[in-house]
Amino acid sequence: MPKDEGSKKGSLAMYIIIVGCGRSGSRLANQLSEEGHDIVVIDKDKQAFQRLGSLFNGLTYQGNGTDRNLLEEAGIQKAHGIALMTNSDTSNAMMAQIAKKIYQVKRVIAKIYDPELADTLRDFGFDIINTTVLISQLVRDRFIEDSLRVCYRGYEGRLELVEVPSHEKIIGKKYGNLNIPGVFTIITCKNGSNLLMPTPDMVVRKEDTLLCLLNQAKRNEVLDLLGPAFNQPKL
Repeated sequence: MPKDEGSKKGSLAMYIIIVGCGRSGSRLANQLSEEGHDIVVIDKDKQAFQRLGSLFNGLTYQGNGTDRNLLEEAGIQKAHGIALMTNSDTSNAMMAQIAKKIYQVKRVIAKIYDPELADTLRDFGFDIINTTVLISQLVRDRFIEDSLRVCYRGYEGRLELVEVPSHEKIIGKKYGNLNIPGVFTIITCKNGSNLLMPTPDMVVRKEDTLLCLLNQAKRNEVLDLLGPAFNQPKL
């Protein structure tokens, strides 16, 4: 059964439904349950619930996540969010529409493999995790280390938080001249143990490491700005 109010960690506990108890769905369920949220897991295969382990403290329902009767029994009317984690793009897309259009669930997150379908659903306002794009980008980064160390990647890999060590092409240049609106923005810089908020008139020093936001689609434009050394993979 879900945890009692008194056993939850803080007052921000949510009621979340997870459809699909595969490797990623079960891991998500276990993590959220451990954090004190009320979790309901739905899967067609009863054996899949074995992945949840003995410490899982939520509810499980065997059945199809597109079944509205089952969703209502699982408490979708009061759900703060639903995560659609099956291996079927078609099922996840259909369930996303049911949750959003019929039950007005505030947070609907769907795992989608097909990049084109992911883009289409995103255009219609759905929160989509496109695992194909994310994994291919991660593998690409392992092969090609272009001296932009990625600290964080969000919005399906379209926005990156990167560290850029100072380089002869940018040392002595003003920080304001390195920013490219909508493409590359320097947030702060590290110099030894000091963290600085550079003004546009400050110049890059040899010991500086820049912390920047990068539009991933414009990465090559940024690499050209930083100099040829950043275009060469580390072998």
